[in-house]
Amino acid sequence: MKSSFLEKIEKYKALVNIEKEEEIKEFEEFVKKYSPKERENLFRAITNLKAKKLPKRYDYFIVKFEKKDKKEIKNIFSPGDVIVVSSGNPLSKNVQKGTIYKVDKNCILVAFEEEPKDFIFKSKNLTLDLYPDDVTFKRWLEGLEDAKERKDLSFLFSEKKEKVKKFRDILKDISFYNKNLNIYQKKAVEKAISSPDFFLIHGPPGTGKTTTLVEIILQLYKQGKKVLVTADSNTAVDNILERVSKYIQKNSDLVRVGHPAKTSKNVEKHYIFYLLEQDKDYKEIRKIDLEISKLKKEQEKYLKPLSKWRRGLSNEEIKKYAKEGKKVRGVSPKKLQKMAKWIELQEKIISLIEKRRKIEDKILKKILSNAKIIFSTNSMVYSDLMKEIKENFDVAVIDEGSQATLPSTLLPILKSKKFIIAGDHKQLPPTVKSLAAKELTKTLFEKLISLYPEKSQILKIQYRMNKKIMDFPNKTFYNGELIAAKDVENITLKDLMDKEKYEKLPKKMKKILSYDLKDSVVFLDVKGTEKKEKISKSIYNLKEINRVKDIIKNLLEIGVKPQDIGIITPYLAQVKHLKKALEKDKIFVEVNTVDGFQGREKEVIVISFVRSNDKGELGFLEDLRRLNVAITRPKRKLIMVGNKKTLSSHPIYKKLTESSLYIKD
Repeated sequence: MKSSFLEKIEKYKALVNIEKEEEIKEFEEFVKKYSPKERENLFRAITNLKAKKLPKRYDYFIVKFEKKDKKEIKNIFSPGDVIVVSSGNPLSKNVQKGTIYKVDKNCILVAFEEEPKDFIFKSKNLTLDLYPDDVTFKRWLEGLEDAKERKDLSFLFSEKKEKVKKFRDILKDISFYNKNLNIYQKKAVEKAISSPDFFLIHGPPGTGKTTTLVEIILQLYKQGKKVLVTADSNTAVDNILERVSKYIQKNSDLVRVGHPAKTSKNVEKHYIFYLLEQDKDYKEIRKIDLEISKLKKEQEKYLKPLSKWRRGLSNEEIKKYAKEGKKVRGVSPKKLQKMAKWIELQEKIISLIEKRRKIEDKILKKILSNAKIIFSTNSMVYSDLMKEIKENFDVAVIDEGSQATLPSTLLPILKSKKFIIAGDHKQLPPTVKSLAAKELTKTLFEKLISLYPEKSQILKIQYRMNKKIMDFPNKTFYNGELIAAKDVENITLKDLMDKEKYEKLPKKMKKILSYDLKDSVVFLDVKGTEKKEKISKSIYNLKEINRVKDIIKNLLEIGVKPQDIGIITPYLAQVKHLKKALEKDKIFVEVNTVDGFQGREKEVIVISFVRSNDKGELGFLEDLRRLNVAITRPKRKLIMVGNKKTLSSHPIYKKLTESSLYIKD
């Protein structure tokens, strides 16, 4: 009979497979249901493309895609997105998966691990579709299987409190790299370093979670520990690396492992393939590449032995009959000799490629072995490259712990003797599409902080919001523990606006954009009508769009810069219609979903809640973690637009509207 520990692992494997199948099924059904053009209108594909081969980059084949009619490309993809290239049907056999490398308004660069297929350059009408990242699921399953051998980690799967290692003496009198850490950040650093097995850092919005992690990493580096730094997203990994690198001068001590398309250019000097090319032994690879290039050019003079020419003959038979000068199966001696020469050159190329691979592997192993701190996503820890590291890391420092599933967070833990996780379980959980796999949304961070509060530290001083904006989320989600830092507690719109222009605004708009601290949180009660898009089924509200546009126009009029303004709305249809309405008036401010703004901040945030109905139906607005993310993005001003009656069907939204400066439309 299986132990409870093994049963739990099998259960998680089943959940991962359910989620994987759901994503693939959803993709297949979506493609079958909608034409390429409809998929483009739903922000899931780009059509009518032609392709051009570009020079390789870090061993990846780069292809440039642009619209055949030279039209501007709507930016719906981001670097790092997995896509599939097809001639319109991504479910056909003639497709190839790649990764978005770069996006601009005129073209998209895609990186391929293998040489791009011929159809990509021959097809007259290519389509790029967003594709589920099945590699991640494969790695999660692999990690769960490996976890079976780690009985010491059984407590990670238990729903009950188990015996874990106690703190050693907590280090005091640490010489901190960052002299500006507050008392709670210092406590977190001291406890995290002193804990023998694991530690959790609870970082509510704006409390300097990343600052604290950077200090922990630097302290571990000073102690000579081999450290693995991970997060679920590439952005978070690069952000930490960029900040750590300001203190550590030796480039090769910090190594970033990952796909070049998913790695920030700001940390390129630490990227493993950049370091590979700087190595003294890399000149041998360059010589081999030059020789391969010459041989391929030479090959063009001869006949490639395609099936129509070889007539079932093997390579050895072609070489044999070519030498004998015989005509075989209707193939002339001349053709046989041309194919034989092509084969001989190909054998030399294959031999050189193998020689190149061995030299490259040797250099990469050396880089990883000498690195003091390695940075990667959780998933990349289980890549073939990282598997070359046989020794476990001393410590894994894991960011975004409250946004990663347990199987994801498990990967760096399996490679380390001790782990430190930072997150905020009061904000958005991991995205899980299958209802049957919803258990994956309960993160390891959330479970451990509930069971082992003594192994955690909350960061209490926040440096983002003024005290009025902070007040509601603090009382609602953080037990009133947050404190606004002196530098931000009284900041308002006053510093960003032209007061003379403000005084000329209409009376109601002056009230909405008031720069008094007490008026920092505004609720504009708009009784609009919610509508559902026919194809996407997503919801939008035109009246709210008009009110938001009016507010943005006036913010810009009084001197607030476009880059300081953000618009958040929970529905993709509202994002789409808002962007269109603003662009029509040549207004360019960031509009995104709640998920798109997680971990971000702006001076001013305008939220459009969209829902407006007599039944009080709120849909996924009822996920209060989503609300917490939205209302904790602004520094100086929060303006909410919505239907008070509809929202007030939920007690928390009712309190929110009542605690704000109420303005009737």
